[in-house]
Amino acid sequence: MPTDSPGVEQTPPDNVNLWTRDFSLITFATVLGAAGGIAGEFAISFFVFDETGSTLASALVIAIQLVPHVFVPLVISPFMDRLPRKAFLVAGDVVCGIAYAALGCWLAFSTFSYVAYLAVSLVLACLEAVDELAWTSIYPEVIPPGAEQKGYAVSSMLFTTLVVVMTPFAAVLLDTIGVARLLMIQGALAVEAALIESFVHVAEHEREKREETGLALWASDIREAASWLGGEKGMRGLMGYMAVTNGIGTGYSPILIAFFRTTPGLSAALYALFSAAECIGRTVGSALQYAVKVPREKRFGICLFVYIFYDLMRTATSCASRPCSATSPSTCARG
Repeated sequence: MPTDSPGVEQTPPDNVNLWTRDFSLITFATVLGAAGGIAGEFAISFFVFDETGSTLASALVIAIQLVPHVFVPLVISPFMDRLPRKAFLVAGDVVCGIAYAALGCWLAFSTFSYVAYLAVSLVLACLEAVDELAWTSIYPEVIPPGAEQKGYAVSSMLFTTLVVVMTPFAAVLLDTIGVARLLMIQGALAVEAALIESFVHVAEHEREKREETGLALWASDIREAASWLGGEKGMRGLMGYMAVTNGIGTGYSPILIAFFRTTPGLSAALYALFSAAECIGRTVGSALQYAVKVPREKRFGICLFVYIFYDLMRTATSCASRPCSATSPSTCARG
C-alpha cells in the first residue's frame, strides 16, 4: 500500500483545468445520485417515525443501516483493489436503483411491516456501502494532478448545496406524492447516474500479483492496511474524531425528527429548512476553498481550528437548550 493518502496533492502545475470530461461526468452523475438519496433519506426518516411513533424504532433502523458501512468495506476492499472499480460503481448504482424502486413499489401496494423493512434496510445498506467505497476510490483518480483542493471543494460544495436545495423540496414532495413515489424517483435517478458513470474513463492501477487467494489475500491486505494506519498518527486522529462526531450526530437524528414531528408549530417542512440552514455555511466554506488556494503547510491548522470551533458552537447551542447540530463536519460530503 502506498504511503501517500489518496488524493494527496503533489507539486501542482499552475492553471490546472479541473473540469475535464471525466470529472464533469462523474460530478453530474453524483448530482443525480445524491439528489435522489437526500430526498429519499429525508422521506424515509419521517415515514418510519410516522408508522411506528417510536424514536427507538427509528434509531434501530439507523443502527442497522450503519453496520454494513463498518464491515462491508473490510471484506470487499482487498478484492476491489484487484478488480475494475468502475464496474463496482456502475453495477452498484444500478442495483441500488432497482432496489429502491422495488422498495417504493412495496410501500405503495403493501402494508408496512417494520421487521421486513429492517431486513430490506440491511440489504440496501450493504449495497450502498459497496457503492460508496467504489466512489471514494474512483473520485481521486478523475481529479487532474494539482487540482486536488478544488476537486474536493467541489465535492463538499456539491453535497451541501444539494442538501440546501433538495431537503425542502423533499418535504414538499413527501406531503404531495408520498414516500413510495419518492423512492421510485430515487431509484430512477440512481440508474441514470450509473448510465453516465459508464462513460467515465478511469485509470485502473493494478497492484502486484500475489499467490494468495481468498482468506489469505484478505488477511494480508488487512494487516498491510493496519500497519500503514499505525504509522499515520494524523490520520488516526482524524478518523477517531469523525467516528465520534458522526456517531453522536447520527444517534441524535431520530430525537430531532421526533421533536419536529410532535412539537406544536413544528413540521417536516421546518425540519427541512433547519437541515438546509446547517449546510449553507459549509457551502460557503467550500466555495472559498475552491476560489482560494490554501498552502499545504497551513491546511492542518485551519482544519483543527474549524473542528474545535464547530464543537464549541455545538456545545454552546446545546447549553442554550436549542436543537443542536445533527450532523458532523463530514456528513454533507460523500465518502
